[in-house]
Amino acid sequence: MRRYLPYLAPLMLVLMLLIACEGGIVNLSGDLVSRAAFESGCDYVDADTARIWLTAADAGWADVHYKVNGGGQLNVRMNRDGTYFWYEVNGLSEGDVIDYWFTIGFNAGAQDTGWYSYTHTAGGSTPTPTPTPAGSTTFVIEAEDYAAMSGVQTESCVEGGLNVGWIDAGDWMAYASRYFEGGEYLIEYRVASLNGGGQLSADLDAGSIVLGSVSIPSTGGWQNWTTVSHTVTIPAGNHAFGIYAVSGGWNINWIRFTYLGGSGSTPTPTPSSSPSFIPLSPGMELTIQFLNKTGGRVDDSRIYAAIIGRDGGNRWCYLTPEGTAKVIEAGDTSDQWFFRLDTIAGFQVPPVFTSARLYMSMDSPLVMSAVVDATGSVGIVQPDLGNPSDPNQEIIFDWAEFTVHSGTFWGNTTQVDQFGFPYTLAVYSDGGTLVKKVGIDRPRDEVFSLFDSYVPSEFRSLNHYPYRILAPAKESFGEGKPNASYFDAYVDTVWNQYRNQTLTITHPLGTFQGRVLSDHRMEFTRLEDGQKFYIQRRPNDTEILEGSGVLASGNTVELALEAWICAAFNRHVVHYPDSSYWNDPAYYYLDSPANWYAAFWHEISLGGLAYGFCYDDVNDQSTLIEAPNVRAVVIELYW
Repeated sequence: MRRYLPYLAPLMLVLMLLIACEGGIVNLSGDLVSRAAFESGCDYVDADTARIWLTAADAGWADVHYKVNGGGQLNVRMNRDGTYFWYEVNGLSEGDVIDYWFTIGFNAGAQDTGWYSYTHTAGGSTPTPTPTPAGSTTFVIEAEDYAAMSGVQTESCVEGGLNVGWIDAGDWMAYASRYFEGGEYLIEYRVASLNGGGQLSADLDAGSIVLGSVSIPSTGGWQNWTTVSHTVTIPAGNHAFGIYAVSGGWNINWIRFTYLGGSGSTPTPTPSSSPSFIPLSPGMELTIQFLNKTGGRVDDSRIYAAIIGRDGGNRWCYLTPEGTAKVIEAGDTSDQWFFRLDTIAGFQVPPVFTSARLYMSMDSPLVMSAVVDATGSVGIVQPDLGNPSDPNQEIIFDWAEFTVHSGTFWGNTTQVDQFGFPYTLAVYSDGGTLVKKVGIDRPRDEVFSLFDSYVPSEFRSLNHYPYRILAPAKESFGEGKPNASYFDAYVDTVWNQYRNQTLTITHPLGTFQGRVLSDHRMEFTRLEDGQKFYIQRRPNDTEILEGSGVLASGNTVELALEAWICAAFNRHVVHYPDSSYWNDPAYYYLDSPANWYAAFWHEISLGGLAYGFCYDDVNDQSTLIEAPNVRAVVIELYW
């Protein structure tokens, strides 16, 4: 299988179901959301100006994404007058073409439309597009808009914009994941070749579904374009499309998909059923069990598991498989806390067990111990991967976190400190219904390979194969390390920006306006009551990456604002003076500096959810699951 990064985080790019001024959108389940949910168009204003507009009764905001004559894409938050959204494009000439699409912020979540096109003609306006015949929906991917690639380059194209060229055998391009209706598609490729003899292969999801190959003829020149095509069957769902050069010597300008309708050969999805749960013992709240999905690569006899946490008396305990919370005493070691998976069915969990970690390790239990702290309380020395002498450095391990209290379960997967191996966490209700499933279900070696393909060079030092991928502050981004000033220039730019510009944060605790003062503090004024809140100084890199220090101090309101500021720095959106951009994942990780370590986990994790840094729960981007009446938690282990 070819290993390229297919940007698996849902970016909510969707098929254009109605190419008309009256439109509909598709959610990530493929359901049409209000077939007349919006109307849109582009109108002539004057000789050099056109207005792109949108009306959507239930929308709180809208962005337009547009290209003029095939140039670079611009992404703009539209002006709003009630339910009417608009944006004017200036500097146009007669005959210029604007290609555009929208991201619309509905109450149910942001949704993307298909592409529209407008030709700037004096005195004219956008005609009502001719609806695509039923069962035939078309959208285009520009070849240069790949999410990742290997070996290719871009160049100016005589048909406008850019094309991809210098393609040799073995080169590839991977595009962002989008939703496909299940059925047959005509895929057309706009190609050019001086001598011919080339061949491309199309696939989905990093080669897991091969769609077929197309031969590329000679067109007599690198900018003499023709269209080749084939008809394929694509199963319904989110897929990342990819192109692989079986043989080279060709250029490509765009790929056009036309949906031809449902196909009898499209597989009918089989409703998923819950696994068989281990019995729940009397007096217990829920069970935790394991499914070995390693394909025989790792036997249960090599996998160890331990659960440590606090009981109802706030004492550190470890759980036995029967659900007994055994108090950990000073001097205890972790040998007795771990159980091999081939010797247990799982764990019973009592009604109160908080601040818990479920540790999983390969070939050996982790080395931990109980000590007495300065207050006389018993604490646990857990793995510290920032310490090169930690005895766990050469043990492959990972963990999940959870709390059970008052009939409610809170739990999550995490890469806040490191990645050891892929696993998923699924929560099932008392009725056996799946509440939610999060985590990573990809082969372990593939994760390590994809990480190096995805992140900028500064972050590749985090890859400590075959053991783990470390969080930035645990490695070269820590204080005194080579990348310790990675965010510095960005922080300076932002701090200087907000000396002269007001930052507006709309938060559940109020609407806040912030400015940087002459003493370098950032002062926030809550508009509802005029109260003042402060961030005491500009943060440093460690504080940004770990949510610590100046970004974890002060009163309750200041802590809440600091969490948002921290998340915005990591996601490279803090320079937007309107926090609505901070709450839109479409703007996350579009430029450096950013926490590309965290971004990667969002790209490869189920649903695009991950705990890549401590405040990744800001705007609900984390893997946290909160659910009452939980019957079972199922951990699936991959290798």
